[in-house]
Amino acid sequence: MNKVQYAFIDSGIGGLPYLQHLLHIEPDASAVFIADTGHFPYGTKTETELQNIALELVKTVVKRFNPEIVVLACNTLSVVALQTIRQHFSLPIVGTVPAIKLGIESTRTGNVVLIATERSIADPYTAHLIEEFSNGKNVILKAEQELVWKIENGLLFASNAEKEKTIAPIIHFCRQKNADCLVLGCTHYLILKETFIKLAYETGGGIQIIESLHGVINQVLKLSPKHVEKTKTVFYTTSKLDTTNEKKYNAICTYFNIKNGGLL
Repeated sequence: MNKVQYAFIDSGIGGLPYLQHLLHIEPDASAVFIADTGHFPYGTKTETELQNIALELVKTVVKRFNPEIVVLACNTLSVVALQTIRQHFSLPIVGTVPAIKLGIESTRTGNVVLIATERSIADPYTAHLIEEFSNGKNVILKAEQELVWKIENGLLFASNAEKEKTIAPIIHFCRQKNADCLVLGCTHYLILKETFIKLAYETGGGIQIIESLHGVINQVLKLSPKHVEKTKTVFYTTSKLDTTNEKKYNAICTYFNIKNGGLL
């Protein structure tokens, strides 16, 4: 493939809403999306493991696609490895860190819930963001690692009732903590954003669903290169898939209207 404008990287399908939003604004953009299925999930790995994974993956992507911009469409990878990657590559690298600052600025009760992977919740970078922006507000951390697995493995196509059953305990947790802002600190969660919003409204309202999609893509577009040959957006995985998983990712690509390129 010739040079592309954008290369999106995630452990799986989580970053696809970010790519989708970019294509809504810039429909002729040339982009690739790399689902690092060979290392899924990122959220249970160590800092060192993730930094090594990120460096090798970005190196491969740069060599093969020569992108103008790399988007780490994964909160966990951004929290743990963004600075390391930027030290090794000269092209623009845009990360997706949890929108803690926006949640803190938006709360009226003074209580914000952040849901994220185990790695993101435990990482010092997350603690630093909270310390820097908390301004006396209370940020309550809640690991939702299993939710990432469920979204990657079919919840996107589940019934509304099943989606709501999965998300309802999180909304209930927010109400128990008198939190009026819920920060979605993993890109996978955005795939169910409408379910989060629906349940927050139907159970009494008052809870804002906070995410980083618009801020991230606005930053990407500020750096957007010009005069690049346009090609169809292509989705790749980093592991050979069995028949069941191949069908799953074909369905996902159809859902997001992108081409499945198979194994990277």
